[in-house]
Amino acid sequence: MNSGKSGEPETQATFEERWDRKGKAKYSQTVFMERVLEYIESNKDEPFFLYFPTQLPHGPVSIPSVHPDFLNDNRLTQIEKEYASMVKLLDDNVGQIVAKVKSLGIEDNTIILFTSDNGHEIYYSQEGRVLKPYTNMKTGERFDNYKKKFYSESGGDIFDGNGGRAGLKRSNLEGGIRVPLIVKWPERIEKGRVSKRLVANYDILPTLAEVTGLGMPFKTDGVSFYGELLGDKGSEEHQYVVYASFIGPTLITRDGWKIRTYLKDNASELYYLPDDAREENELSGKYPEKLKILKSELLKACEGELSNGLYDTRKQIAISGLPGKK
Repeated sequence: MNSGKSGEPETQATFEERWDRKGKAKYSQTVFMERVLEYIESNKDEPFFLYFPTQLPHGPVSIPSVHPDFLNDNRLTQIEKEYASMVKLLDDNVGQIVAKVKSLGIEDNTIILFTSDNGHEIYYSQEGRVLKPYTNMKTGERFDNYKKKFYSESGGDIFDGNGGRAGLKRSNLEGGIRVPLIVKWPERIEKGRVSKRLVANYDILPTLAEVTGLGMPFKTDGVSFYGELLGDKGSEEHQYVVYASFIGPTLITRDGWKIRTYLKDNASELYYLPDDAREENELSGKYPEKLKILKSELLKACEGELSNGLYDTRKQIAISGLPGKK
């Protein structure tokens, strides 16, 4: 029994393996959601904290049935329909949580935070559609996310999961590290407000600590964005954030400058994201002093060795993020 999972790329054999229901009586996400809703119901009369690291839409692709919205969508292959159904189920599950909180009369003073741990990844590769290792479907060249960056239109990703940006999970391009962050708190947060604050996932801990009034000191790389949630533009912010990746570390400043490394070639690149979200215009030649300054800050964040920001699957070590505070 393989718990309903199958390998890539998509073939007739992997399709048949995935849909062989022997020993696969119940979908894990269904079990998770049952417990989530039970927990909220049981704790509705007192303060509670629920952390729900859903499996959706992580790969390999696995879903009990294709959603009716996609059954007859001729734009999609079979496995793309299944992946789309996983995304749709996640959306529906979030809706169930919101509806549950509302039905219990605790919606106004309940914070619901939705985010992701990394940028988009593709789990629905298929010959002639999307290839792994990732390959330009127009030219046949493999993407290296340095000189040849992955973009959805050339890589065959019909979902454009990185929102038109370059790169995917594991890279230090924006498509690999930029994620949604949605916070719902009707009693305190103005509906529909959008923030451009520089935030990393390690900011969530100090934020929730401040929300709950934690009175004890603790050590964290994060900076609370509680004030930002309430509309306070004068609250403390990162000057920059630093991320590790499979190709090297990157640093992004509050005003949108970015230095990214490609350690295999001992290379550094400079971009200005407000004018170049797709990271197509490399600016180190035009702004060498800016590159020098940011590289110095990046080196300090990596404790003097850029290789400390290189994720190594053989050693399973990484610097996940070291924010700069000034």
